[in-house]
Amino acid sequence: GGSRAADGNGGAGGAGSGGDSESEGGSGSSEGAKRIELSLRPDRVNAGQDLSSVGEAGACVCGAVKSVEDHGYVVDIGVGGVSAFLPFSAVELAEDDGEALAALEGGAGKRKGKGKTKKPQASSRRLRVGALVECMVDSADRDARALRLSSRATELAAATTRGEVSMRHLLPGMLLRCTVVRVLPNGLWLSFMSFFRGSVDIVHLKKPAGDDWAKQYKPRDKVTARIIHVDAAAKRVGLSLAPHVVSLRPVAFAAAMSDVVEDATVVRVDPGMGLLIGFGGKRAEGGEGGEGVEGAVAAGSKRQRQRSASSGDSDSGSGSDGGSDSDGEAAGKGGDGVATSKDLTPAAALRRAEWGACAYVHISRAGITESRVAHLEKTFRVGRGVKARVVGFSPMDGLVNASLRRSVVEATVLRYADVAPAQLVSGTVKAVESWGVLVALSDSVRALATPMHLADTMLRRPARKYREGGKVEARVLTVDPARRKLHVTMKPTLLGSSLPKLTSYRQAKKAAAEGGAAAIVHGFVTAVPATAGVIVTFYNNVHGLVPLAELKRDGIADAAAAYPVGTVVKCRVVSAAPDKERMRLSMRLRDRAAEGAEAAATAAADADLAASLRPGTMVKRAALLPLPAGVAAEEAADRRFVKVKTAGGREVTAVLRAGDVSDHADLAEAVMATLQP
Repeated sequence: GGSRAADGNGGAGGAGSGGDSESEGGSGSSEGAKRIELSLRPDRVNAGQDLSSVGEAGACVCGAVKSVEDHGYVVDIGVGGVSAFLPFSAVELAEDDGEALAALEGGAGKRKGKGKTKKPQASSRRLRVGALVECMVDSADRDARALRLSSRATELAAATTRGEVSMRHLLPGMLLRCTVVRVLPNGLWLSFMSFFRGSVDIVHLKKPAGDDWAKQYKPRDKVTARIIHVDAAAKRVGLSLAPHVVSLRPVAFAAAMSDVVEDATVVRVDPGMGLLIGFGGKRAEGGEGGEGVEGAVAAGSKRQRQRSASSGDSDSGSGSDGGSDSDGEAAGKGGDGVATSKDLTPAAALRRAEWGACAYVHISRAGITESRVAHLEKTFRVGRGVKARVVGFSPMDGLVNASLRRSVVEATVLRYADVAPAQLVSGTVKAVESWGVLVALSDSVRALATPMHLADTMLRRPARKYREGGKVEARVLTVDPARRKLHVTMKPTLLGSSLPKLTSYRQAKKAAAEGGAAAIVHGFVTAVPATAGVIVTFYNNVHGLVPLAELKRDGIADAAAAYPVGTVVKCRVVSAAPDKERMRLSMRLRDRAAEGAEAAATAAADADLAASLRPGTMVKRAALLPLPAGVAAEEAADRRFVKVKTAGGREVTAVLRAGDVSDHADLAEAVMATLQP
């Protein structure tokens, strides 16, 4: 039940309201690994519940479809001796609820509008046996120990827990009417159901909290809150007033992973913890801030994803504009902030903080250098402009996780999803081993170059060429963001190739259809089957075959000797079948038709030359030419170069020697002196 979510880099989120989700003690953990195991089984989720706690009208329970009957579903809620029934008429599924729609038979109910709901038709839309459903108790027959349920989304979101319950009956997700008892330094202390107490973290107030948030609440205020975690042993209950939690609707974030927010504003400084920054609306002194989340991306966010197109020829430069040198100046005495524009007043800064358009910067990410900021309150002030980069999300808290580090803000590659096959990248050698070279593209992204891809030819001692800490360039071969695996090549020929980069069979099919230069590509040999030919691999694990028959026609008897594994080859795409993931290649860079046409043109030109310039033929209007490149004047003292035309209009360069310029040998030198271009 912790709300400190892990970000895209495997780190913790900004501020947590319910404890660290990386706490130890998960069952099955080994070697001290931090791990939590979860369960969706109703008997575990509803453990400790009984008829007295779930038998009240309006109580919320989760269950699993046990069977489908004529008029509805029998639902297992995991409470011993209690049966539950969910009528078809009481089922309502949100069109944008991917998990609910995935549980439907036949994939009925295509999206027509995000956020819209539509009652299912009993004949075509059925929940499968085992599908999880969130329900509310419509009515209860205590004598029969039977419940009648409803799963209408609007009713579920508004169902308030009432009646007398004990601590063991309290569950995360329950909606409560509460009273403010006391305003704490980092949140609120509430009472509910007469004798229960619970706390609200500063992250889970109604609005993102600025420095003066405490003025918005006072004792005896009535608020609606939802339970987000319960510690029955310690008798502690965590509550949330955040609208997205209370209404059970996720926050629409105004920034995407790896975005650079150019002009965020410091909204709150938590000494020793971190910063809350906002980027909603326009950053104007005294303005209303009023564009809201919808305008946040256009107003303050600059996408810095460095995914290349399928050609993959993007350079490995900076991941952001970087700004001027003043962008990196210290924001205050501490020298670790990144100021971007003039300061705002606290009131104007707070207007920029909206759910979905505010981020938390942990103290470890608040400095532009790798060093930790000792005193945030001395380095940053409310209203200070900063440049930040999105490094993760905390949906429960409704916050973006961000970093102010210059190395992160300007990084080309921040996560594995930021690179694409065939993209050029740069990094630092972390290790040189027998199994290859490990390259760090960023703090959290590592790439492997196998021994085959360290050079155009196999290196016997890679450590002589690559040393730990050295800077290298590479080109991405394959990337699997889900498994955090990235393979690169450092073959010079592939790095410098200007030919098209094949990353899919569809691209290969298009290249084969266009022909010519579009079909000429670079690849590397990965196998030479004795009975098949040469297998050439390209980017994204796309590969093709050069048939053995073609190689033999070209006089290659031993294909394995001619094309060793790892050799970079230039070949031509002949055909491709994307549905079968097959491709035929040729080592002949021109097809037979092109070769035949070229041979015919050459033969015709030779015939024209032979017919037009037979020995003894008179040539008129021959033009003198300058000395060809590479011919010294001393070497050409006894000859001149002239341009003549054949009958077919072809221009030919001819040589005029000194012995052929005059009938009298003693006049040859004087005539040669007059023959100048």
